[in-house]
Amino acid sequence: MKIYKIIFLFIAMTLIHCTAIEENKDVKYHFDYPPELETVNELIGERKTHDAKMKVDDYLNKSENIHWFGHAYFLKAFLYEMDENYDKAIEYYRSAIQHSAKYNSWVEAKALYNLSFVYERLKNMEKLTTTLLDIMKRREFFDVLTGQVETPARLAAVYAYLGK
Repeated sequence: MKIYKIIFLFIAMTLIHCTAIEENKDVKYHFDYPPELETVNELIGERKTHDAKMKVDDYLNKSENIHWFGHAYFLKAFLYEMDENYDKAIEYYRSAIQHSAKYNSWVEAKALYNLSFVYERLKNMEKLTTTLLDIMKRREFFDVLTGQVETPARLAAVYAYLGK
């Protein structure tokens, strides 16, 4: 009976994440962005993903912005996730993780979190497990619900799915 509760929580949290992307017209990701990237958030809210991607690409073409590249890669990954181009979303979330590890671990943690949902949608349970374990190592960057309840519950549900 306990496993069913874990699976129910896993499904509920998944639906919450999917709903935020699919139904919320005011979807935004707000970190401490420079003004050039703030306009990308506005374009995301307006569902102008093509324009937003072009804005991010322009930003990434300026080497003086290197400190903020993790944020820019995160936004670009989120834009691809919105467009359901999951291969590109994975590519850019990984770039965000790699770059943010040097400059901003909070962005790295959030990119891992979003990446976990992409792997879940693709039913790639091995990579989902690895990503959730990485998130568990970065729990200090999340609120209590996400870091200490949701992530362990999702991990337990994946292990149950895999028969472990």
